[in-house]
Amino acid sequence: MLGDLPQQRPGHVHVPGPHTCRSEELLFLGSVKWLESSAFDNHDLAALQKHRAAITGEPVPLVAVSHNGTTCSGLQAACGPGELIGAWRRA
Repeated sequence: MLGDLPQQRPGHVHVPGPHTCRSEELLFLGSVKWLESSAFDNHDLAALQKHRAAITGEPVPLVAVSHNGTTCSGLQAACGPGELIGAWRRA
């Protein structure tokens, strides 16, 4: 799913949740857009880029998970429901 991203993986992974996990290295920054009739678009990408700039000055890869695909360029990786479930099953 994230094959284009750096192959470094943290030694452990926290389960995503309503808490903040601190890490020494930011491997990627992403967004989930799960609307029934909208794709991840240029507006969403601009918001993600703005958040990245607020977090780091490094060119951290940007990724998106979207129910209805993407309509913009500038993401290093993107996936939909099938890829997300497939990656979860392989993990």
